[in-house]
Amino acid sequence: MGKSVREQRQLWFRRLDRAFWLIWAALPVVLWLAYYRTTTASATIAESLIGEQAKCASIVANPLTMSAKGQVLFWSLFALGVSFYAVLIGILHRMVNRFANGRIFVSETCRVSGGWGSSWWSGRLWIRSRPSR
Repeated sequence: MGKSVREQRQLWFRRLDRAFWLIWAALPVVLWLAYYRTTTASATIAESLIGEQAKCASIVANPLTMSAKGQVLFWSLFALGVSFYAVLIGILHRMVNRFANGRIFVSETCRVSGGWGSSWWSGRLWIRSRPSR
């Protein structure tokens, strides 16, 4: 006997949930790579250029040679950028996890039935259903 559509969706979301756990497991490596590439960018660019072009690599910021205030500002912005993506991935993972565990369902989430989100969906459906002139 075949699985229902809901069970098939839950299976697909369980696989996606596992993929998110792999992303979280790889996070330390990704952070280290981001740190490494950020601190060695100017040297890497200078090595790839020849002659007078190598002087252009000096305009690439190297946070290790900045003043203390510059380093605080640079690493604060670096952390802000990384945390933005971490929060975004966390929100998506939480939603996928709830779909996978059956706490919320895709069809009910996307259904137009009141609230701010549904008015957005209904507006999108209304725009798409209007005849073109």
